[in-house]
Amino acid sequence: MNIDYLITVETKDSLCTDIQGFKNLLKANSSISITNRTIVYRKENVLVRANYTLKYSKISADEIFFYFKLKFESDDDTREIRELIHKLKNNIIPRINPNKTKLDIIWNDIETKYSIQSYPIINNVENLMRKLIILFMTINVGKEWTIKNLSNSISQKVAKNELKTNDIYKIDFIQINDVLFKKYADLDVGNNLRNVVKKIDSNELVDKTEIINELSPFIPKSNWERYFENKVDYSGIELSKAWKKLYDLRNKVAHNRGIDKSDFEDIKTISGKITKAISNAIKNVFEIQLTDDEKLNVVVNIGSELNRLNAKYRVTSPKNSVPIMKLLKYHKPTSEHELCLLIENHITEKCECGVKSKGTVEDFGKTLYEKQIDEWGEYKFSLEDCIKFEYDLFIRQTLRHSKNVGYK
Repeated sequence: MNIDYLITVETKDSLCTDIQGFKNLLKANSSISITNRTIVYRKENVLVRANYTLKYSKISADEIFFYFKLKFESDDDTREIRELIHKLKNNIIPRINPNKTKLDIIWNDIETKYSIQSYPIINNVENLMRKLIILFMTINVGKEWTIKNLSNSISQKVAKNELKTNDIYKIDFIQINDVLFKKYADLDVGNNLRNVVKKIDSNELVDKTEIINELSPFIPKSNWERYFENKVDYSGIELSKAWKKLYDLRNKVAHNRGIDKSDFEDIKTISGKITKAISNAIKNVFEIQLTDDEKLNVVVNIGSELNRLNAKYRVTSPKNSVPIMKLLKYHKPTSEHELCLLIENHITEKCECGVKSKGTVEDFGKTLYEKQIDEWGEYKFSLEDCIKFEYDLFIRQTLRHSKNVGYK
């Protein structure tokens, strides 16, 4: 088991400027002794032995380097070995010239061992999460939910990734977190909340249970809290925190930042909790049935900036546009053109279906376009983009959904 140190030091005011000085610095610690090519570290009755290599050279008139390599006799990561490594890194080597010593650990077999052991654990958890998301979204939204409803930045990553696999496998570990743990409300606060307050002020709402029921749609909840928490009995807040903690540890492994035994134990503990929760969620995912409104909320709130803008201002809510699912169930259109005409005709015509449209798909696109000024003070998306977004939402996705649920 090897650990290699590269130490760069400014010579002015340095405690040691040659190999003998470096050895003397080590031996100044009462727990360390040096004999021939061996360093011995004593901790009570336990001895840790390591063969060492020590090289030295001048970089310039004002700077030198030491290359210090330890090869431990034991391949076990014992507490005493960890103590010696800690002392060398944090107490002994920095004393060469405080604030003017640069220490790089350029090889560490201990960290490598834990990284190798950690990777399959993290990989298993990540793939379990992806499996749950694919099942949840595909069952409830449809097979093409991914590209159409991911955010712009994530969609770009998906587009650049040429792997022929589900899109959820093409995005980063932390980004898949949003699908289950991003919080959103069923209703935008605005006028909706004011209406509830008016009901309370006028004593139209007095029963506490009714008030709670009226207010609950305004409370942001994640998809985990909505559809899994009661079935799995694991807090969405705690699971999200665990996922983010595992993400930080995963980055240490993936980017060779070095993990120790404590990190490895955390990875095992956190992964075990997440695995148990996700595995139980997978067992229950087939029992979850979303209403049409819930499906739309799920799609909109994991999506792009236009998705979020559309949801925030309720541009396509049935009240502000057209009750599209009611229209679809009654008239059963068979083509995009037919559905567009139905929406347009129901602006003025009275129909037995009872549906009244507030405009055409183009009108809804124009409304979305103008809402950009209210939200951002500028137009981030063109009018064409906004109309295309509404067309995809109202026409293409609606017809595709109707085929999946059998309205025809």
